[in-house]
Amino acid sequence: IMRSDLMEVIAGGIALDTISIDRGQTVVGVQKHDAGGGSFVLENGTPTPKFDLIIGADGIGSAVRKSVVSEPKPARYAGIRIQFAVSPPAGEHTLPVAKCGTLEQYFGDGAYALNYGAGPDTPTRRSLVVLSYKSPTPRSENEAYAAQAEIKDDMLRRLRLACVPDSVCQVTAGCERFIEVGVFYHNPLSRWTSGSTVLVGDACHAMPPFLGQGANQAIQDAHALADSLERRVRLGISLEESLKEFESKRRAPTAAIMETSRIIGALETQSGPGVVLRNNLFRMMGLSGAVEQVFMKSAVPSVLQ
Repeated sequence: IMRSDLMEVIAGGIALDTISIDRGQTVVGVQKHDAGGGSFVLENGTPTPKFDLIIGADGIGSAVRKSVVSEPKPARYAGIRIQFAVSPPAGEHTLPVAKCGTLEQYFGDGAYALNYGAGPDTPTRRSLVVLSYKSPTPRSENEAYAAQAEIKDDMLRRLRLACVPDSVCQVTAGCERFIEVGVFYHNPLSRWTSGSTVLVGDACHAMPPFLGQGANQAIQDAHALADSLERRVRLGISLEESLKEFESKRRAPTAAIMETSRIIGALETQSGPGVVLRNNLFRMMGLSGAVEQVFMKSAVPSVLQ
């Protein structure tokens, strides 16, 4: 599913008359109150109301994190960059489109490529080609995901060097959006909560994307946090206790996925002699069923187990 389609589905489940959205504001921190709760510190200095609960869902560069961890360390660069190519809707071109539910993987020297179809099997379906490659030079993470046409030629060159099938190169050549980002991650934080402030998603466990679990784990955080807050109301426990319950439930599974994703990304982008090691390792893992176990273990929602 395309990220934009996922966001539409989530937004469709929100009762907009029960919330207030203040756009165009930049949060730079959180001001805690002695009596509990807190307020946001905005870049323009405009005061905000006091809130009983503050949820930091502000991504890998979280400003809220500074109020939870006294000396937060910057995200670490994984030494890998990723290029994305997104095709027009299937009904607008004659290029091959990956089958619904099919994901094709290709391994090259120092590179790893994916080709898959996003969306239902209709004329609105799009093809996505993803190329991961080693690079010692970082690139800003999630740089507004702004499409950049100049990436196209470089991506096609790298795909051909990686000996990706010509059919995938044809799809890439026909794509209309090209995006490139660096892969960054955070080592597990010492804590996710402080008083009435709690972190979720990339704000507390930004991870490499090689298991496809970044957004999925953020959604599970939201589910687990809602469950802990519901238990607070039902059982009469304190807010701080319910937030710590949420943290204890989610820290271990996200830390495990983060570490596994880092290892998978390093293996997939092996170069030189490491290519032989990677190919043989993945071949044996595939035959033994270990690959499926690794991906399914991460994909099954832990909050439902």
